[in-house]
Amino acid sequence: MEGCVLQFGNIVVQGENLLLVSSLLISYVMFYYGIKILKIERNIMDLILTVLLTVYSFGNLVALHHKLYLII
Repeated sequence: MEGCVLQFGNIVVQGENLLLVSSLLISYVMFYYGIKILKIERNIMDLILTVLLTVYSFGNLVALHHKLYLII
């Protein structure tokens, strides 16, 4: 046999089939890790949004407290 050959037990993959199998494996790995990265990114964005909303809410609470203090 010539060229690149990949063998899994009795199964031999070579030529264009080897290219197909390797591209499918690469696609699967990139998709799998892409989903993991997107989940991590979403968790980070949720954390940032929560912090920003908390700070904004606290700022509104302080402003409301000062308004009530001025009214009283």
